[in-house]
Parts: sequence; structure tokens; C-alpha cells
Amino acid sequence: MPKDVKIDLILHRDASNCMVHSARTDFNVALAPSTTQIDVEQLANTRTRIEASLSGGEKLKPADLEAIGVLLSRVLFAGPVRQIYDAASHGSAVQLSLCITDPGLKSIPWEFLIWPDLKVAPHFARSICRLVTSTPSRPLQNLNLNGGIRIILVVSQPSDQPSVEWIETQNTMKTLIAATTPQLDAKAMEFMVCEASDSSRVREAVQAFDPHIVHFIGHGAPNALIFAKHGSQKSHPLSAAQVHNVLSSKSTRLVVLSACDTANVGSDIAPLIPIAERMVQAGVPAIVANQMPVSLRSIHSFCGALYGELLKSGNIDRAVNAGRIAMGVAFDNIGVAAVEWGVPVLYRRSGCGQLFTTRVKK
Repeated sequence: MPKDVKIDLILHRDASNCMVHSARTDFNVALAPSTTQIDVEQLANTRTRIEASLSGGEKLKPADLEAIGVLLSRVLFAGPVRQIYDAASHGSAVQLSLCITDPGLKSIPWEFLIWPDLKVAPHFARSICRLVTSTPSRPLQNLNLNGGIRIILVVSQPSDQPSVEWIETQNTMKTLIAATTPQLDAKAMEFMVCEASDSSRVREAVQAFDPHIVHFIGHGAPNALIFAKHGSQKSHPLSAAQVHNVLSSKSTRLVVLSACDTANVGSDIAPLIPIAERMVQAGVPAIVANQMPVSLRSIHSFCGALYGELLKSGNIDRAVNAGRIAMGVAFDNIGVAAVEWGVPVLYRRSGCGQLFTTRVKK
């Protein structure tokens, strides 16, 4: 894979309600031209159309999804910002990071953009994440995959919620870990499953195991995850602050939330800071969540590719991108757009793309 070039895009709205954004690399900076001609409502409508297609409404055709991606691309890579992108992407892989605080601009599904030079998305040499402003913290200490990592799978199934299929994801994770771990180093990667009865038991398990990666499978909402209520098997929503205390420990570098709407920011009328973003603000370096409802089939396809790349390169931006590509292939139906691939969202702190260093072969 070619060398990664990092581009930060800062998006906000000015006093006249126009979108203003700039691009920054290690070598250059650019300000986009006036955006008075951009209809933010039209951009927001792209989300409505995609959600409808995912939830049983009118199915988007490939041409429809491509038109949405081209529109998002035209807005992001306008004027001098496009010049920055073209210069950076020439012969290189691009890691695009979006810095957004405006709720309306956050709600736009930028992950569906079509890369302007390649005319396709997703693509193995392009990735996109959302940077989160958080309390300044020390850079991640070096953690080599050869030294081993700990992964915990947390499954939450309250009796009054639809059941979740998690065995396939567990088997995929076990297979990938076994394939990545040399026989002579069998304990290099430790894996455990925690079937949640209630949040207190999950917290005890997480704190005792102190995992580097936490993967949650269950039901969620933009501002909560669903666990069983203490002393009962009925559902009980936990707020973002509570979830952070339950699912993270001192060594946690990545949390994967295989639950619907955990990256949904709501609307201009009722803006939300999604649970994924709040967990990064609270200190978790990176969170992978879903900005819309997802199917079990998409979760399995995405997770297999995500862990396959992460356990090879240690880079979460590349890993999420690999998951998106796998979803696009799995849902490649004739005449119907493969929409699911743009649903996962990567939230992370600046400088935390490389969660682990590359494994050294013996």
C-alpha cells in the first residue's frame, strides 16, 4: 500500500448560515470558496434518502447513491481544497479527517462521498474518519501486536428486546486471532466473551480483563446502549457517561459498537452528541459506531474485514475502510445500491489512527 497522506478538513457555518471549510496537510493549507450556493438542507436530505432505503422504503439505485456521493464530494473538495487533495493523493493513500462541531453538518453522511479523482467509493487507498475535540492527553504509547493484545466481546440481550446473532462474529474474531497469532506465541492475543446480565457485571469483567479492544453487540440509541436492569432481564438504557465507565478500562484503545444509531446525531431541531463521540471525549482513543440502522449480515461482513486489517497493520482508519469495502461487496445486488458500507463511522482523537504498531514476524 502507498504511503498515507493525512488531510484534515475543518467544517463550520458562518454568521450568514453558509458552510465554511478549510483543508490542512503537513505541507499546505487551503480555504474553500464562498459556499452561499450550497443548500445545507439538500445535503441533509441525502441522509433521509439513505435511511429510507435501509429501513424498507424506496431502494436507492446505484446511480442515485453515486449522485449523492458526487454531491458530497463536490462540496468537500471545492476550489483550493480540491487542489490540496489532488496534490496529496498523487501516488499516495489518503486518510481524510473531518473536524465538525455544527450539529447540522455533523448529521450529513459524509462517509458516502465519492472520491473525486477515483470516481468510486469505498476504495482501499482512501479512508475517512471524524476527529473529536477532547481534553488534551498524552500520545498513545507504543504497543506492538507482537507483544499481544486483549479483546473482549460483550453481548447484551435483555429478554424484552429482539435477540441478536453474535456467534458468527465471535467465530470470525477467534479465527482471525488464531491466524494472526503464531503457534509459539499462543497467548499473544487473549480473547474472552462476556454475555451481559447487567451493566455492573460487565464492568467487573472489563475491569478485571483490562482489554485493549472492546466489542459490544446489542441494541442501542444515539445517546444510550441497552443492558439488562439489575435484578431483572428487562432492558435498561445506559447513558454515554455510564457506558464509558462500563465498557472501558485503563488499557482500552478501541471500542466497536455493533448497535444501531450509536453515531446518529439527530437533527438541527433536536441535536444530539452521539454516544460514540462522547466516549472519545471521555478518553477512549477510537470508537467505531453506526450512524443508521444496520443488519446482522452487514455487521458480520464489516467486522471480519475490520479485524483482519487491524491485526495486520494496527491502523484503525485502514481497518474501518477494509470493513466498508467488504460490506460493499457483500451487498452488491443487481439494480439496487449497496448502501450499508457507508453506515459505520469512525470517531477518534487526533494522532490516534495507529492504535498498534505492525506485527514483527519471528
